[in-house]
Amino acid sequence: MGFQARYTHVQPRTEYIAAIGVESTDIIQFTRFSVHIPRQPLAVSTRPSALTFDHISDFFYYTDTQEKFIARVHIGGSSSSDILITDAVDNPLGIAAAYLTGLLYWTDAGRDEVSVSRLDGSFRKTLVPSNSGCAFPKAIVLSLDHQHVFWSCSDRIETCKADGSEREVFLDQLGNVKSLAIDVEGQTLYWVSSTGHGGVVEEISLDGSGRNVIFQAAFLSKIHDFVVDSFAFFWSVPSEERLYHNVRDGTLDAIRLAEPRPSLEGLYYYKSDEVIPAQHQCAIDNGGCEELCLPDQNTFTCNQVTPVISNCSQDIVMFTTGPQRVLWEDPTATSSSNGPVLMDLPYRSRSHDPGTLFIWGTTKVTYVFSDDFGNEAECSFNIVLSEIITIDPPVISNCPEDIKKTTSGPLAVFWQEPTAVSSINGQTPVDVPFHVRSHKPGSVFSLGTTIVTYLFLDEGNNAAHCSFNVILSQLTTAGSIEVETSTASQSSSFDIEKLFTEYLVYTVIGIAFIAVILLLMIITCIACCCGCLKCTSASRDDERSVEQHDMAAMNYHDNGNYDYALYEKSVPPYTPR
Repeated sequence: MGFQARYTHVQPRTEYIAAIGVESTDIIQFTRFSVHIPRQPLAVSTRPSALTFDHISDFFYYTDTQEKFIARVHIGGSSSSDILITDAVDNPLGIAAAYLTGLLYWTDAGRDEVSVSRLDGSFRKTLVPSNSGCAFPKAIVLSLDHQHVFWSCSDRIETCKADGSEREVFLDQLGNVKSLAIDVEGQTLYWVSSTGHGGVVEEISLDGSGRNVIFQAAFLSKIHDFVVDSFAFFWSVPSEERLYHNVRDGTLDAIRLAEPRPSLEGLYYYKSDEVIPAQHQCAIDNGGCEELCLPDQNTFTCNQVTPVISNCSQDIVMFTTGPQRVLWEDPTATSSSNGPVLMDLPYRSRSHDPGTLFIWGTTKVTYVFSDDFGNEAECSFNIVLSEIITIDPPVISNCPEDIKKTTSGPLAVFWQEPTAVSSINGQTPVDVPFHVRSHKPGSVFSLGTTIVTYLFLDEGNNAAHCSFNVILSQLTTAGSIEVETSTASQSSSFDIEKLFTEYLVYTVIGIAFIAVILLLMIITCIACCCGCLKCTSASRDDERSVEQHDMAAMNYHDNGNYDYALYEKSVPPYTPR
């Protein structure tokens, strides 16, 4: 039984196959086996390619591979199109409108990316980045509930959830995948791939089971796009001005176009009486999200794709006597629009540089950050310069009273520093830092009276000063003495100063004692050295006396004088020294 007979057994309905007329730059609608007139012109397009349809708003969405944009046009309306996306578009070959979730998906074979945005093209995000290994992504289709996405990557098919999570390879080693389609009546994925001997159409359940070859033929290697319904396959071939169809029992036929006869691309099948399932919350009110609502079954996540700016300056308000150069820190930004990795973004433009000379009045400073996909964020603040007309002199608070201390020597003294405010042009008083100070808290003061002075100077050169005395008296009596700590109001209950003084005295005494001992040791050494020298001299004199005595004795003996008494008279006896 052929297609025509089988079709008469179903309830009557209007079914369309829409296609892009490449040369005629229009959308052609087929009512199965005839051309539906009128055509939908695409006035702004020069090379339309892929096509999809929003069944709720009646918008056709299409891509242009020459002008490099993604646009939409209302069915049956004027030829004017809304160009939605132009940034970072190279070769968009596939597109799919998820009208149940309010999202738009497309592939870019020139950038090796799969992206998503809201149906109006705003808040774009990359689901499959260019460095993720998917080469030449082309066809893209959605599951019936729009909760899963399928796309071709050269020789394989990949899939992920609608929010881009759980990405995986669905099928691989398929040859050159040319087109994808999902049976609108069931849960079956179809694809056409070319091989060395032609092409093949295969099917598989969306759960990955039941893979089958539908048919093979040499002409299938030329297929550009194809769609399916419950009874037949429809496809187009580049440079051929006809729509082919093949009933599932093998009957092959084609619908020829009247003049002009453009080649067809971007086939899309839809039913005019289709019952639309309940829309997801993301399609109703964007889930309450400010930017991109990404569905996950019955729930969703809000995703910010615009750059996130940090360190945006607050308004800078200054009172000056004339033009003033103003400095600030440049803000920074990050973006999560290009896949899961957070990346730093430099500013794309800024209206003024830090250090710019500003005049009186209010000037708005603006920084613009944007990613490659056109997502923008702006940081702005005002530079407000006012002329100084009247300035009240600074009013000082917390000027310390005189500080009196008793100590035995120099002492470090602490106090709370005074503050000051000044009112310019009758405005709210502002803080005035001290211009100069003679001493800082913790300075060491000597005995006596020392004047401490703070000078405050406002922007109008009005001066005010604060002075107080630090008076240190000599310690004359024993007892507990108040000692300065880290603040002027704190003191110690034990006499740290006295202990420190005693420590110094004992240290000096110890050093003096050691010096005396060393001096005595030096004197003793000198005395010993002198005694040794004297003894050595006397010993030498004794030796000379003995020698003289012996010589005299020998002379007396040689003269023959043996009388001992006479000898003693002639030679004096030796007396040791």
